Amino acid sequence: MKLRQLLLACVIAPLALTGQPMVPPAQEYVLHFQPAGGMNGVAYTAQISLGATFTMESWVFLKAASPFSVIMGKTNNPRGSDPFHNYILGFEQGGRIPAFVQTTGQPGTFRRITGTSELPLYAWTHLAAVLDSGVMRLYVNGQLVASGASPGPPGGAAVPFGLGAAIPDGTSVCCAFSGAMREARVWSRGLTSSELQTYATQKLTGTEIGLIANWPLSEGSGQVVHGIGSQAATLTIQGSAIWIKTQLLDGGPYWEIQDLPKLTDTNYGAQAALFLNTDHRPDILIAYTPYDLIKPTAGPVLFLHNEGNRVFTPVKPAQPSGMVWPRNSTAADLDGDGFEDVVVADHGYDAPPYPGGITRIFMQRSGEMKDETDSRLPPGPAFTHDVCSADVNGDGSPDLFFASLHSGGTIQGPILYLNDGYGHFRAANELLPPIFSTSSAPTFLSCRFVDVNRDGAPDLVLGTWHPQDVRD
Repeated sequence: MKLRQLLLACVIAPLALTGQPMVPPAQEYVLHFQPAGGMNGVAYTAQISLGATFTMESWVFLKAASPFSVIMGKTNNPRGSDPFHNYILGFEQGGRIPAFVQTTGQPGTFRRITGTSELPLYAWTHLAAVLDSGVMRLYVNGQLVASGASPGPPGGAAVPFGLGAAIPDGTSVCCAFSGAMREARVWSRGLTSSELQTYATQKLTGTEIGLIANWPLSEGSGQVVHGIGSQAATLTIQGSAIWIKTQLLDGGPYWEIQDLPKLTDTNYGAQAALFLNTDHRPDILIAYTPYDLIKPTAGPVLFLHNEGNRVFTPVKPAQPSGMVWPRNSTAADLDGDGFEDVVVADHGYDAPPYPGGITRIFMQRSGEMKDETDSRLPPGPAFTHDVCSADVNGDGSPDLFFASLHSGGTIQGPILYLNDGYGHFRAANELLPPIFSTSSAPTFLSCRFVDVNRDGAPDLVLGTWHPQDVRD
């Protein structure tokens, strides 16, 4: 798959059916929610409990379909048992159509009304759930889209009220939606369509009739959300909810997904982007990724030539070489000819005796990639997990650092390789701290050259695989 960056010049505001745009009041930060492997994010309080008449409303920025998720309200405790919810504004099973669910807290009282169309992704939409005079109403951008009879006054007085997700027992978070919120509000009365359209575009003072709480969600830092209103309850942030700048959302979407050409063997992973010729379009290096993780067989390396207009053509190296377990890579002009070359780390199969693999150098020759490893690197396998490049000695040529573990291979531990200026390399661990030249040299799985102190010289940041200090 390929990610393509998009540049957008404006944000499309949601339109009310009247044709007038509804735009949320400006603020620098909003609160972002994301289901994250059991770490759903929520902002909640135990101080809010709504009665037989209420309004729940918020601006919502939906980033992805979020089936059966909660935007705001209270689920049942326990969540998975009838009646499942007390009252929530959320999404139905498809994850993009808004829903208003209400019960009395008793089994068999579940009632749900839903919108008529999916919410757009990557846009702000105003949603409101209103309970008034025994009728449930759902509004999108201030327009009524659904209504239905209420089962009776809602239950759940002892259940915490949540934004972005639910926290029925006060500890375990569930049902987070993927997106952001701003200007979340609850009222003790049922707002009309015209009131929703008016208030949604304004900052409130906190003195509005019937306003229980208004949370702008604009703090930008910390784990507490402050509110205004008659019960200006403070919310506590738990889990994966984070503050994010509004402009990051309003400027997107930044990416879209595109499939790369289908290959006869699908076990490939993207390794690097580089320029294979002078057309100034980035091409892609992909390498075979073994299916058998214990004793994989060698697979080929391919380059996907960018033809423009999202078309990529697979190109084999001029002298194709197999790699057992390719990991990370680095692209640089190794021989100073003005064209990018690439080095791909290979640690071999990951099982005793850990024999190591051959990290390979592919040099660019007339728009083709040629494997010239044997003539450019000292021979021998190593348990190399990462490779990075920078001009270490200041001679104008990129040097290489191999992040390797000790193994059954010929070459042991991490190695710094100096470039002779023509793309040939020799080991030069004498330029590293003395411990790197001993039998107890530390080992690392990852490396990056970064000018940490901005002195114009590359510093080396290393990541390890077991408890020891990260080095620089």
